[in-house]
Amino acid sequence: MYIFNFFVGSGIFCVILFRTALNYLLRLDTDRNNILDPILSYVGIIFGIMIGSLAISSHQNQTSAQDAITKEAAFITILYRNFSLYPEPMRAELQAVLREYVRHVVEEELPAIRKGNDLTAGAGRVASINQVLGSFEPQTTGQELMHAQTLSNFTEFVLARRLRIFSAFANIPNFFWFTLFMGWFISLTLLLMFNVSIVMQVSGVTILSTTMATLVCLISLMDYPFRGEFSVASDSIRLGYEQMMQSNR
Repeated sequence: MYIFNFFVGSGIFCVILFRTALNYLLRLDTDRNNILDPILSYVGIIFGIMIGSLAISSHQNQTSAQDAITKEAAFITILYRNFSLYPEPMRAELQAVLREYVRHVVEEELPAIRKGNDLTAGAGRVASINQVLGSFEPQTTGQELMHAQTLSNFTEFVLARRLRIFSAFANIPNFFWFTLFMGWFISLTLLLMFNVSIVMQVSGVTILSTTMATLVCLISLMDYPFRGEFSVASDSIRLGYEQMMQSNR
């Protein structure tokens, strides 16, 4: 709501404040509407392409984040099953560390990231799993094959985790936000230069400002994929954690 109030209010304020001055300065250009019309159309096309690119980029960031967390959850489930094939006490140790890692991600790491905090203490638990796996010495051909597959899955899990962490802080650079506001300002200035009635001018500015506010809201909601009310869902990891806890009972 604040974004809509800002853009629409600023646009109408500019009409009230600058309309008379611009009409006076451009009073000799009686044919200025015909000159401004193609310029506004050209600016609108460029501005529209830029906004579309930003929206697509934000959506791609969110999609990549969702793919990363889904892939991480899948490999967590696979690893938990792989660990059940190891002999005791290594089996219990590996599964316990993995459960603690998932608990940390679900209850601490993801909520912290949603608030804009960088919390990656789970790296210590991942390192613990790596040390335990590195200490295992297969005694049979079957254990050797099983261990090789587990190490491969563990590597994929680590890569998915890193991708999820990197995507959590993916955002639109400040330069593009500046360019977006400059495009709105230029379009607003061109609308104010038209020689039309004040009703028509206020209507045009309101439509432009409302459209701009809607797009800014849309891009903002998709920016930083793991933050805010519309953040990437973590149901896949949460479900995996619940299944682990049930199997451990």
